Amino acid sequence: MGTRQRQLYTKNENAFHAVKGFQKKDYFIPINKFETKVRIQSSGQGEPLLFIPGGPSSGTIWTELVCHLPDYHCLLIDRPGTGLSDPIRYQNLNNGRLSDIITTTIDEVLQYFNLPQINVIGSSFGGYWALKYSVHRPEKVKRLVLEGCPAFIEGYKIPPFMKIMTQPLMKWLIPKLPTTLAFSKKLLMDMGHTPEVVNSLIPREYFNWYISMCNNTITLKNDLQVINKAMKGGKVDPQYYLRDHELCEIKAQTLWLWGNNDPFASAETCKRVNDIMSNSKTMFFENSGHLPWMDDPKTHAKVVQDFFQNA
Repeated sequence: MGTRQRQLYTKNENAFHAVKGFQKKDYFIPINKFETKVRIQSSGQGEPLLFIPGGPSSGTIWTELVCHLPDYHCLLIDRPGTGLSDPIRYQNLNNGRLSDIITTTIDEVLQYFNLPQINVIGSSFGGYWALKYSVHRPEKVKRLVLEGCPAFIEGYKIPPFMKIMTQPLMKWLIPKLPTTLAFSKKLLMDMGHTPEVVNSLIPREYFNWYISMCNNTITLKNDLQVINKAMKGGKVDPQYYLRDHELCEIKAQTLWLWGNNDPFASAETCKRVNDIMSNSKTMFFENSGHLPWMDDPKTHAKVVQDFFQNA
């Protein structure tokens, strides 16, 4: 990412933050094993919460939810190769290497902030990260919140708009084409957020940020690499699935927040997974999509806060 691109991205990100009254401090944490650095946006004081975004996206996607959680120390991670984090090499990616990237990255973040345990909130591919970390580091995850369907659980399905991204030509072409406002709105609608887009409930500053992230950072290119490794030809490579028997091992208190318009899996999938986990509960949201907090961030913040206080 060049200096000019970084400036453009930061300008649009700051404008989105300003419209929401979001104040934060950036930290760039070395992940020496993989010769990269990740950015953490830190906001507030209190019990720490780690927010892990899906893709293509960065930690800033959580802004509207975090603004309603002022009594927590919120840590918003840009996964390696997204937002303002440095890139990471995905050559020869397999399940073992991806698990190592996930656990090492989060370990380093916790060590940097001197946190023996943390609450984790994940969405989509970030939900996969959260679940994987809970499996591999059960002693470090206090509570777990999944916003929308995590990637690669059993019952996960690839919707048509995502299958397009898994075609070999698209992996090369999409990052070279400028992301537009129309594309950004269509993407949200495909993810089940049509009412919010049609009724202009999402601020223009959000779209400016997202467009800039796609056009001025390596996020899109990076996440398309992962998508094409894990979902080659429009099918999930079986090695990446989080199997039910793995989810059964998770001991952290878990809350599933699920939009009924989520195109990646049905409500029945969520109910099934909830039933097999020993310390889990669910809440469903009507007319809500894959990123359900975006439909009603204030309500989701209240639900999350009640879960943490009463769990």
